[in-house]
Amino acid sequence: MLHSSSTRIRWSGAILMLGGVLWALWYVGVYLVDLVAPRYASYETYNRLMPLVLLILLTGLTGAYVQQRRSYGSADARRNSRYEWIGLAGFVLAALGLVAMIVGNVAEFWAFTEDAYGRGTSRDHAWMVFGLGMLTFYVGTVLFGVSALGARMVSPLVALPFLTWFPVGFALSGLLQLIGVPENLAFSGLNGLCGLGWILLGYELLAGRIDGDVKGGPATVEVVGRNGGYQWRL
Repeated sequence: MLHSSSTRIRWSGAILMLGGVLWALWYVGVYLVDLVAPRYASYETYNRLMPLVLLILLTGLTGAYVQQRRSYGSADARRNSRYEWIGLAGFVLAALGLVAMIVGNVAEFWAFTEDAYGRGTSRDHAWMVFGLGMLTFYVGTVLFGVSALGARMVSPLVALPFLTWFPVGFALSGLLQLIGVPENLAFSGLNGLCGLGWILLGYELLAGRIDGDVKGGPATVEVVGRNGGYQWRL
């Protein structure tokens, strides 16, 4: 059972890493599509692939949250139980944001392709749903990182992109646009830092460095008896 659980955790880590990479590079792809095939039809075809990226990220996120929930069983995490609620809020917001983005993207690039933009059409509304979903996902990402760090699920280095990507990413994107970098490419600075957090968290899961399985926390050593032996308390 534990071996099977450990395998699922590692698979979720690999999926999360893939989703993080695809998310981080998405707007680089948008820029390259515009550069190589500067036709709106190419842009629309490329964006139809986004639900696949979002589903991969959502699958990895779910696996990471399941493991995060297990980490709350440790003695250290119990003293920080408030982070469990922050983690739940982060997961729900991030997941709802991804679902809203999927719905908005499908509506915009699959269902209402005949509608024009800027006229209050269904396609405009779909774009708004996608945008609100992205904002919700961003907020959930920050909360998820705060909870993972507070529950000692990850090191501060792994949590750093979650906690700093929003202000740093916006500043980086703005700076890139000021020096003449195309908007889509500049926006990849924001998504890149956001994706980096998921990549690092996925790597921790894949490498087996995050283990919250029914062990009750990190192992400690104590001396027992007269023979100087050691007992591992798990």
